[in-house]
Amino acid sequence: MQETSYRDYKTWMLYLNELLNTPSKEDYYLAQLTSEVANVLRTKNRLKIEDFLIEFELGEREEKKPLSREEENQRLSDLTAMAKSSMAARMGITPKQRKELEEKGRK
Repeated sequence: MQETSYRDYKTWMLYLNELLNTPSKEDYYLAQLTSEVANVLRTKNRLKIEDFLIEFELGEREEKKPLSREEENQRLSDLTAMAKSSMAARMGITPKQRKELEEKGRK
């Protein structure tokens, strides 16, 4: 596998940035469609097509700091609660019924 030099990398990033930020026909069509829908729902401050053209920015990723044990436990607890809630909703169990089932399970 050939290594990429820093200069090649920067050139490639400039090319990608230019490529991603040059809207195609489809981009303009979707932006026009979206602006029309948004303007039907708004009464003031009409939006322009340019408001819906997305600009991309390529850059360095920020490193995420590792979570502490307490933050990780809280995150897992939140995810577990969301998963239980979602599963109960899919099964047609109301929050009240879910609470009753959890109390029965603790006994």
